[in-house]
Amino acid sequence: MKLYLAAIGIVCIILGRTGFSQPPQPLDFFPHQVGDHWEYRDASDLQLTEVLTVERDSVDSLGNIFIKYAQRNDFTVHIDTNFNVFDWNSIADSNGYLWYKLDAQVGDRWVVCANGCVGVSDTIFADLKDSYEGYIFNNVPTTFKVIDYWIQFVPNDSFWIQTRTIASGFGLVQNFVEGGSLYYLAGAIIDSIPY
Repeated sequence: MKLYLAAIGIVCIILGRTGFSQPPQPLDFFPHQVGDHWEYRDASDLQLTEVLTVERDSVDSLGNIFIKYAQRNDFTVHIDTNFNVFDWNSIADSNGYLWYKLDAQVGDRWVVCANGCVGVSDTIFADLKDSYEGYIFNNVPTTFKVIDYWIQFVPNDSFWIQTRTIASGFGLVQNFVEGGSLYYLAGAIIDSIPY
């Protein structure tokens, strides 16, 4: 009996160390502490394509989060209390593009931008295509969410424009854009931990 209980204890410890024991919280998919830093590369030529560092992070009285990035003077991200992530550096309405619904489940669809996002009467929408557990940066366990983005110019006629993958604890880790460009997270500093 003691051997049986010891075996169960060892299995619980091993399973607990995989990091998959508790589901991530929605905000885990969009780190935003001051000093968090991301470096992205283009997979085709391995050139550094973008660097982002959180410069300012504030919360208003309603619980909405506002994030400003050091490298983008005109770029602000707003996360509302429903875990919707808006990019305010856009030509969309005053709320910006709704890029992520951090609490979305596989199969959920949402409108990113409506009525003139790119053209006169187009709409961009997103589908959460997949969610799975895996590893990133030296076997760090995480949960990934894969989001497809589509543009619709006329009713019942849409085409794919990009696929983004976000990861719990890391944010955007991959972006595959129509035309064949693939950008990926090459390194990061999240909560003062370098990856």
